[in-house]
Amino acid sequence: MASPAVLAELFRCNPATRGAIVGPHGAGKSTLLEHFKPLLCSPHVSLTLRRSERPFHTVYSALAGCSGGRVLILDGFEQLSTAAAICVCWMVRRRALGLLVSGHRRSLFVPTLIELKPTAELVQRLVVERLAGASHLREADRRRWTDLELLQQWLTQERGSVREVFMRLYDCYEDSCYEDSRLSARCGEQPQGACEQAS
Repeated sequence: MASPAVLAELFRCNPATRGAIVGPHGAGKSTLLEHFKPLLCSPHVSLTLRRSERPFHTVYSALAGCSGGRVLILDGFEQLSTAAAICVCWMVRRRALGLLVSGHRRSLFVPTLIELKPTAELVQRLVVERLAGASHLREADRRRWTDLELLQQWLTQERGSVREVFMRLYDCYEDSCYEDSRLSARCGEQPQGACEQAS
């Protein structure tokens, strides 16, 4: 997968580059765009599109003062209708602008530069990194939450959304904390499990 630095170099060599970052909801498209923007040498306009906020009007207004050499970054390209997407691409080309968009699906109008396909192995690596400093966790919880088979099952159920997998893990953590609190209250002791803070 191309890194933000590689993307930035691509736009540095040709500021009028057009391309898309494609992937399922919660796969990391917006995060990748955020890492890309500080590396971009060209002036840029960055917009997050929402269907409820008249996305074409938002883009049209932003393009009014744009001239060649700038890069237009649109997070949520799928929020535009087909006609609006065609019109935006035409305006970008006419003004000799660069265009980088993110979307859930490949676009007929913007070539795909990166397609994000999160794997259970990637999610497992991210979870292990997040839990590395959590010495207060029970070992049984740590093993369960990094179980590759469980993470694959959740990733499939969430249609590739890493964000939703992490939300499930957070729910598991809260359940574990709640169970610890109940046991501690019953025994009249301080929590000793997942919610115990490392000393």
